[in-house]
Amino acid sequence: MNRIVIIGNGFDLAHGLKTSYRDFINDFWEQEKEKVIADCNVYPNPNTCFIHKYDCENYAIAIDAPTTINDATNRYGYDWFKFVGNHLNGKLIVKNTILRFISETMYQNWVDIEETYYRELCNCLRGSRLDGIKQLNKEFTVIKKALEHYLNNIPKIFSKKVFQYFDKAITVDEKPISDVLFLNFNYTRTINHYVTRDDSVIHIHGDLEDPDNPIIFGYGDEMDEHSKEIENTKNNEYLQYMKTIEYLRNSHYKQLRTFIEADKYEILIVGHSCGISDRTLLNKLFEDKHCHRIKIFYHKREDGTDNFNNILYNIYRIFNDKNTMRDMVVSKEESIPLL
Repeated sequence: MNRIVIIGNGFDLAHGLKTSYRDFINDFWEQEKEKVIADCNVYPNPNTCFIHKYDCENYAIAIDAPTTINDATNRYGYDWFKFVGNHLNGKLIVKNTILRFISETMYQNWVDIEETYYRELCNCLRGSRLDGIKQLNKEFTVIKKALEHYLNNIPKIFSKKVFQYFDKAITVDEKPISDVLFLNFNYTRTINHYVTRDDSVIHIHGDLEDPDNPIIFGYGDEMDEHSKEIENTKNNEYLQYMKTIEYLRNSHYKQLRTFIEADKYEILIVGHSCGISDRTLLNKLFEDKHCHRIKIFYHKREDGTDNFNNILYNIYRIFNDKNTMRDMVVSKEESIPLL
């Protein structure tokens, strides 16, 4: 029996890394806020209707008076822009629609951004998004580059408590395990601190520290009803951020296939939401004839609630065969919360 440990962003969060979607989007707007304020200080223009206008690729903002900025000093990130933009004659226009959606919605997971992209891609397909697929991809590229920049610059500080807990948790089992593969969906190398062999980790979505394995950020749901329509457009712009195609840039997916075909395996899900933007890959893992069982390491919150059911709902969507799902997934009482 082998083991595949699926690693998601919850694993990095448990180690204290600021890798949540909300951390990223707040930092993005905080950096933009500093640019606007600095530019205002350089180019004041009190003789016009607006004291200042700032226009860039992603947004435009007009500020009506110096006091507007002073009143908003303690507001953070996007909240600062909303306050300044709504004050008296001020205006805020977010031109990047993907940026606007992810700024205004309280998303919980990275897959929510990927699902937003896919939704807009389908709108392009139906003709309800007038600026088209090329503009959508341009906007999404901005988000991808900003994310990569952010993750490259966050502090990499790890909790020893989690190290000890995780080591103990993944070794407790009634069945002997022959080989372990860590399938890392994160862009960081946090999981590498736990392994003695680098070849036991597959960074399936890319690696910030490996220029030959750039990050993959897009959609991976070929089971969706619109998938065939997208394929039939014969427009390659629709395939630019398709994960299945991006997996072929290197041999990591083939390495994964070799592992799952070698012997029976169990799956441990650690910090991954199992969202549908990874449905094609996860379906292959979950419904393969060699898959023996699936165990969820869920997140238990301070108020006593947890996300076990949310992960279970997503797993339900991934399986085509619901009978197999009921046989495969370990019950909550046999599962372990991740610190």
